[in-house]
Amino acid sequence: IQTMTIIYAAQAAVLVFFPGIVLFLNATDGLTPAEGMIHIFYYLVPVAMVAFLSIAYFVFKTLLSKIDTTRPLRQKLPKYQTALLIRSAMLEIPGLLGAVAAMLTAQMYFLAAPLLMLIIFVILRPTLFTIIDDLKLSGNEKALLENPDSVVSEIEG
Repeated sequence: IQTMTIIYAAQAAVLVFFPGIVLFLNATDGLTPAEGMIHIFYYLVPVAMVAFLSIAYFVFKTLLSKIDTTRPLRQKLPKYQTALLIRSAMLEIPGLLGAVAAMLTAQMYFLAAPLLMLIIFVILRPTLFTIIDDLKLSGNEKALLENPDSVVSEIEG
């Protein structure tokens, strides 16, 4: 669980630092707007947000449904981590696109996209409760997951 949290936080940090750099460059007049790009991004960024939110939801639910609930927790968690990583990558894309749009056009309102995606990242962050709920764990598995001394995941090679 700790590994999932670290990876997830690193992905969320990208949605903070890259837009932060864009803001800094804009404040120091380090951005030169590309002519004619704003019209493309004006439509592309919101469409990408809706599309990738939908894709992230459906891919995550599909991957979750493929996790065999009869398998031990040690085999379920790596598959869950993969599903979570794919979902968070799909959520990261429109945020980064918004930051790129802000950088290329020097229009800072495109930074609303990374901000919204960051809020969604925080809402969907992995917690014990969400893992238990998503994987529909039994009482024994729940107790095992809540025990900080138990080894509940293995790396398959």
